[in-house]
Amino acid sequence: MNPDFYFYDAPNGVRLLKNKRLDAFSELNYCFTTRIGGVSTGECESLNLSWKRRDSEENVRENHRRMAQAMGIREESIVFVRLTHGDRVLCADKSLRNNGNWWADIPQGYDAVITRDTDTTLLARTADCGTVLLYDPVRRAIGAVHSGWKGTVAGIIPNTVEAMKAQYGCNPKDITAVCGPSICAGCFKVHMDCAEKFFAAFGRGDYAKELPDGRYSIDMWSIMRSQLEKSGIMPCNISMADACSCCDEENFFSHRRGAGRSGIMLAVIQLREG
Repeated sequence: MNPDFYFYDAPNGVRLLKNKRLDAFSELNYCFTTRIGGVSTGECESLNLSWKRRDSEENVRENHRRMAQAMGIREESIVFVRLTHGDRVLCADKSLRNNGNWWADIPQGYDAVITRDTDTTLLARTADCGTVLLYDPVRRAIGAVHSGWKGTVAGIIPNTVEAMKAQYGCNPKDITAVCGPSICAGCFKVHMDCAEKFFAAFGRGDYAKELPDGRYSIDMWSIMRSQLEKSGIMPCNISMADACSCCDEENFFSHRRGAGRSGIMLAVIQLREG
């Protein structure tokens, strides 16, 4: 794991993954969650944060409460969005906080959320997919990106940076981008029909290695970094976790490792009030 990252075990038992780059901004509250510190059991043990898994809604609410307590935020401030593995970006404001309604009547069809509003908590869900937290301290704008392979191919990362430029006047050179744990190239092996989607989007390159069985190993981490750099973000302002969700069963959920039976983690970011 990149030494920029470290685990923080909160007093209530919730384990969070933190980043030294984002720690430098006292106005931010953020984390990448792990699987540790919740109440769920079985395949979702224990900090499952998705209501769409084989888990009770009360467990998932309680896990959100525990996460919020560990972070020092209000669960009512969270903006919930139904992800679609697409390329659309939601510009959120205070009106989209759940305010105790949890995930009833939430926005659909977005895989990234941006805001300049304080006390408005943005999320990106994952159990192998890439996640990116973005912060521009000049324009005081934040973003949370869910960058699964389909969304990555579709361009969700550059779309989010473009949205921050268009909506908030952000200069990409001012943005810090932090990418959380996700599946590594050694674990992300795909058949030709999937590999062809990458070739169509990015051409053939070092990110794809053909394996003896005809499958391809795809390096999502290098693709995500490349997309961030091509969007104008300075290489020195990019921090990659270099932690594989599929390899580390102790700390992370993994859709691939569990053959679709797993809990879900979050990348979380909020601008503090004041």
